[in-house]
Amino acid sequence: MKQPGILPAVLVLFFLPFYSGVVESTSVASNVTPQLSQIVGNWQSNSFGTQVLKAKNDGTAELKMRLNTMAAALYGREVTLQLEWQCKGNTLTQRVVGGSPERSVKKLIKKFGETFTYEVIELTHDQLLVKDASTGKTCCWKALSETQTTP
Repeated sequence: MKQPGILPAVLVLFFLPFYSGVVESTSVASNVTPQLSQIVGNWQSNSFGTQVLKAKNDGTAELKMRLNTMAAALYGREVTLQLEWQCKGNTLTQRVVGGSPERSVKKLIKKFGETFTYEVIELTHDQLLVKDASTGKTCCWKALSETQTTP
């Protein structure tokens, strides 16, 4: 069973419950069917540091993380992940395909795996709320302008 942790991401976009807004959620129901174009853009989450995700319309994404002291002790102060993502119905899937520093990326993949699946709970022009399929924890991402791309 995959452990919650520092990868989003890939949520992901999205990508792991270490991101800001992480809460236990058992009562949230989802009828959201996001359009690919709604997810494309820059998103930020703040917890254990700052993560900025740039999701592109070609199904790739870059996640730049500036980690807090606790997470930085394990993975380094700054980590960048290269991701592939897709959204089918209200299911968002992300896969880590690379990043830097390589040593940190390998440690993250070894601990948490390389593929993550999320249920899109809410998607508006300024917020993306996802629920990790393996843990049930939710994660909130806030939309950024196109010029805000670094943590």
